[in-house]
Amino acid sequence: MATALKYTETRIYKSYKVDVKVRLSDDCRNGHADFAITADIYEKNKYDCWKWTAGGCCHEEIAVVFPELRPFIALHLSDAKGAPMYAQGNGFYHLRNSPKKLTMEYLRITDIEYNRFFREAEDQLYFTYLLQTIEVPERWMQEAQAAIKQLEQLTGEKFEDTSVRYQFTPLTLEEFQLVESRIAEGYYLPENIRKRKHEAKLAARRKKIADLKATALSQKRKIERELNIKLYVLRSGLPIDNFIYYNHNNKGVFNWMDSSCYQKITQAQFDRFIKKVDYTKLPEGIEFQLKSA
Repeated sequence: MATALKYTETRIYKSYKVDVKVRLSDDCRNGHADFAITADIYEKNKYDCWKWTAGGCCHEEIAVVFPELRPFIALHLSDAKGAPMYAQGNGFYHLRNSPKKLTMEYLRITDIEYNRFFREAEDQLYFTYLLQTIEVPERWMQEAQAAIKQLEQLTGEKFEDTSVRYQFTPLTLEEFQLVESRIAEGYYLPENIRKRKHEAKLAARRKKIADLKATALSQKRKIERELNIKLYVLRSGLPIDNFIYYNHNNKGVFNWMDSSCYQKITQAQFDRFIKKVDYTKLPEGIEFQLKSA
């Protein structure tokens, strides 16, 4: 019994040499064996020597040169039970964001199944429920078992699956019952889905308005605080053309620019200012500094 099956073969096709590699193993050490099929493609150079031209997931080329290995292309990166990588998370994402063809290929589902998923699967929980009730994971398993048998025949070894986790996690009994209770209550009816989407859109709009107002108020308070501080400095008899207030640390700095174009105050002027500061008229915790030359 082997916990990893690996098969390689080389074929010449027209003017190319193709080295194909098929495996079912946990090379990534992520707790489960997965299928992978890759190739290296070589072309003869002017010296009649093979030169590497491409490599990796050359699935279109593999399908032409090794048509009997197409089942492994469909199962590429699926686990030993045939489930695609992150079957629920990635599958639901593709369903809502990717082209139909890509989603069908990723989930290995039919056109009719895709249409039902797209129409009914409002959330990942219900999406998983549909996968289970339509028995898609069982079909994935059958496809994987057929591929394992084929790979065993190619390698002459028997596969032992020692995976400790898989890419598809069935719903718990509580989750399954929750979905069925929602179905009974009409939670997933089209009109209720539309209502929730409308309410979510309104809520998102209200939140955006609230965020804009909060940001504007925060900016207004920063502007007013800076204004009050600069007015205080100016009324104390000091110039403000070389003074800056930092909101992030509540510090006012004199002589912050070294350029001779800006008037600087002396240490004595700064010391007199500090002695007379009335902190009750300024933001709590403010500090003043004189930048040294």
